[in-house]
Amino acid sequence: MSDSSDTGGTRVSTLELFFDLVFVFTITQLAFIVERHPSWSAVAQALLELVVIFWMYGGYAWLTNTLGTGSPRLRAVLLLGMAAFFVVSLTVPHAFDRDGVAFGWAYLVLTVIHLAGFLIGGVARAAAAMRRIGPQNLLASGLILVAGYAGTPWQWWLWAAAVIVQWGAAVLSGSTQAFAIDVGHFAERHGLMVIIVLGESLVSVALAAEQLPVTARLVFGTLCGLAASAAMWWCYFAGEDERATRALARWDASTRGSHALLHYDAPHVLMLAGVVSVAAGTRLSLPELTEPTGRAAAALLAGGVAVYLIALGLFRAALRFGNPGPRLVTGLAALALIPVGTGFGAAQQLLATATLVVAMLFVERAVDARTGATNGHRAG
Repeated sequence: MSDSSDTGGTRVSTLELFFDLVFVFTITQLAFIVERHPSWSAVAQALLELVVIFWMYGGYAWLTNTLGTGSPRLRAVLLLGMAAFFVVSLTVPHAFDRDGVAFGWAYLVLTVIHLAGFLIGGVARAAAAMRRIGPQNLLASGLILVAGYAGTPWQWWLWAAAVIVQWGAAVLSGSTQAFAIDVGHFAERHGLMVIIVLGESLVSVALAAEQLPVTARLVFGTLCGLAASAAMWWCYFAGEDERATRALARWDASTRGSHALLHYDAPHVLMLAGVVSVAAGTRLSLPELTEPTGRAAAALLAGGVAVYLIALGLFRAALRFGNPGPRLVTGLAALALIPVGTGFGAAQQLLATATLVVAMLFVERAVDARTGATNGHRAG
């Protein structure tokens, strides 16, 4: 690891935030898949779609990280990408049935625009790197398009193959090492994405409840959901994002691209999966958040928090800052709260979750102080 402190750099632009708002619409749509038919197959479908969609969202984040948004042609690329992403988002709930072909074509267009952005961006090193990774992106998009035409059961295998082509090929080939990472911008973009997704999950629950009368029970239930979301926010933004930024900056620039993919992007996919699960579980528990909820809803709530916390623990372990133990243990402990939801209500389960997470944060602070991790990294 390098001793450099390359945490400055370009700030995230308003155009990038605009792009992120379109992406976040996808999160609401993914939650709808699970809410509509709560089952293991629905969870698997939502997860496959999330991994594939995040790959191209991350691709555009890497595009702006490398080339910025200052030139008119790059702004045009991003706006065209937004249009394609919006169509992708519209097709998400039925990407495995009636809208599979539409999803495939929109995703292919999204991929082509992304590739073109790197090739016309004017940075030779970035264009050369994209020539290595571009063909695998096009292959993965082709597999997803074929899946739309093939239908069940081939679509499951074709989507899984697309994930392997995207993530597996990039890891094995080391193609992302050729990208120069602006650490400050990269970390800020991921942090903003997390906070926007957390906010959108709350909005989606509010919209699902808009036809219900505002009673004391509904207010209590939604405030318990807010408490759980606030605890999840605290896990990331009470210094965790800053320590992760410094940790990524310490890696040598020649290998930072690989670490950005494996140790930054991958944990964030799991974090988003956790948020999607919590949103789906909450919406599935409406209208009676304070009454005993179904096992599926309680499992989605507990599983979402568990995945989110475990992802944050892996984030710490991968970037080598802080002690991941408290987050990993608390993630598993969150699963024990399923009986609270089935026995009392989703609101009570969300409140118990918030209490558990806050207690973990205080314990974690003491553990970090004892192990010397509060300055943003661990020895070794």
